[in-house]
Amino acid sequence: MKIHIIPQPNKISVIDKKAFELHSLCNLNVHKGCNKALSELTEFISDKFCMELLGTGKEEIRLSVDEALTASESYTLDITEDLIEIKGADEEGVFWGVQTLKQIFLQCEENLPEVHIEDAPAYS
Repeated sequence: MKIHIIPQPNKISVIDKKAFELHSLCNLNVHKGCNKALSELTEFISDKFCMELLGTGKEEIRLSVDEALTASESYTLDITEDLIEIKGADEEGVFWGVQTLKQIFLQCEENLPEVHIEDAPAYS
């Protein structure tokens, strides 16, 4: 499966198998400093899929700031069977990770493939 992301991330690996299925029971785990990304994601899911995440299932969407990522606005995005995880160097990095996730949802609907993406801005 080919996923098209604009702009093209620095690194993208896609395993051609269904990994994560979005449904209303998914947990949403959001760390401090990710409010802008959280608002963007929940509004998108509500508008696109007409659902709210209730948080009673085993699947999880996790947004967090990770100080190990050193480039401002950089992020990693991982999609596995039970987890979508976006880690950003800062709040803006998490926000850009959500923008990438939205593009994947638009191409794959609720059934996402296994993905690993690393990206950082080309220009400051």
